[in-house]
Amino acid sequence: MKDAAERKSRPAVTIRPSTIVYWFRFALGGLVAILLMALNMFGYVGIIIMVAVYLVSYLVVRYVLKYGETELKGKHKAVTLGVGTYIFIWAAMWIFLYTLYPY
Repeated sequence: MKDAAERKSRPAVTIRPSTIVYWFRFALGGLVAILLMALNMFGYVGIIIMVAVYLVSYLVVRYVLKYGETELKGKHKAVTLGVGTYIFIWAAMWIFLYTLYPY
């Protein structure tokens, strides 16, 4: 009986759109690195694909998730939010995987 009352009194947890975009790009960076490793792509081809996937992630954030200036609280946040994490995670995973399984 007490548990039901406690659950009703707790506020609902909401995840901010900026958090969703950040973790989406975090996971996407790792997935792109694994995909490039599986397809045995390296050098400039891998970098070009990484950039292309980031551009697609912008389109997903902007037009599929429909997050704009008001939801992300900034004019260019749909582009800049998570870019550093995306690049770092992609590079770290790509280097790590190619160290374990060289060409």
